[in-house]
Amino acid sequence: MSVSRSCLCCVKYLMFVFNLIFWLGGCGLFGIGVWLSFTQAEFSSLPLSFPSLSAANLLLVAGGITMVTGFLGCLGALKEQRCLLFMFFVILLLLVLTEVTLALVIHIFHDQVTEAPPCGHSAPWGPGV
Repeated sequence: MSVSRSCLCCVKYLMFVFNLIFWLGGCGLFGIGVWLSFTQAEFSSLPLSFPSLSAANLLLVAGGITMVTGFLGCLGALKEQRCLLFMFFVILLLLVLTEVTLALVIHIFHDQVTEAPPCGHSAPWGPGV
């Protein structure tokens, strides 16, 4: 076996192990989201104008996306299938672009988010929250 062939084999299994850890992390996020939705329903709601947006739902979605991404990476690395690796790359690219966009939006609207409401006005989520 040549040196380049053994190096590619090592990269293949390193990518598999990394994505397996990534998939297990997604399982953990998903499990915490399920636990929050069943046991901590009143505690995990976020004070936003979207009632379906709760910490449990956010963890369920994040865990699901992480699990799918990790699974595509694991299977694509083991089977060396270009289609699975391409989907893995596209999902990671979309996640990175979403994070950069969110960081830019938070940076641009930082002053509006941290401002206190004017005197006599309550916060948009109501008094006492």
